[in-house]
Amino acid sequence: MNNALKYALPQKVIVKVETDAQVLRLTVADDGKGFDPSKMSVSGGHFGLQGMRERSRKLHTELSLQSTPVEALRWD
Repeated sequence: MNNALKYALPQKVIVKVETDAQVLRLTVADDGKGFDPSKMSVSGGHFGLQGMRERSRKLHTELSLQSTPVEALRWD
């Protein structure tokens, strides 16, 4: 959520938590400007998305990133 607020400049951020017996899913969606996940890089000593991927691997979890043009999102 910090990255969404810092970089996407959204008007709205939605955080959704879903669980079942074996899965915890956290989804963060915003109406910000979006990004190209394939162009992530280390800059200014901050690891951003790469750091999130590394932390996810250490926790034996899956991290999925998607960026969609804001007009394609549904906010219901």
